[in-house]
Amino acid sequence: MDIQQENRLQQPDKWFEYYRFQRSRDPPGDARNTMLVVATLIATVTFQAGLNPPGGVWQDNDGHEAGINPPGGAWQDTADGHEAGKSILGYNHSVYKLFILANTLGFSAACNIIGYFVKGCPMYMEVYIAILSMCFTYGVAVGAISPDGALNSSLFAIALFLPCLLRLLVNCSKK
Repeated sequence: MDIQQENRLQQPDKWFEYYRFQRSRDPPGDARNTMLVVATLIATVTFQAGLNPPGGVWQDNDGHEAGINPPGGAWQDTADGHEAGKSILGYNHSVYKLFILANTLGFSAACNIIGYFVKGCPMYMEVYIAILSMCFTYGVAVGAISPDGALNSSLFAIALFLPCLLRLLVNCSKK
């Protein structure tokens, strides 16, 4: 690194320019590898967040006897209380729907990026099958931990397939 680059890095408003992708400096393979690592991290975090949403899952049935209800009655409990293994956040339907929508969009987009960048690589088909299986597993798991009425299946399906559909539309419009 020369002195001019060091001076540029020391300027508070210029340091980020050095770390941005630059076609003239960075080889495409490095950008691809960086995107794969970032997409893999996003897929990992969003998959985990979908299976273990904020607040976790109920460990017992019917919290009414235990007095487990937040102040202000924010949860939309049924007359039967809650069910073990169901998302605690899921009893606040509006917040849960927003969380699942955003999380599913992030998960699906990350999986789409991974599939897009491994296309043409050896064993691409096996990786793609694994990605589709992981998406299916994610959908089943989120459905299993969601309390009744907390998840809109149509909205969930749209969130899961939207990044793939957008990529398809972009590719078709280029032809």
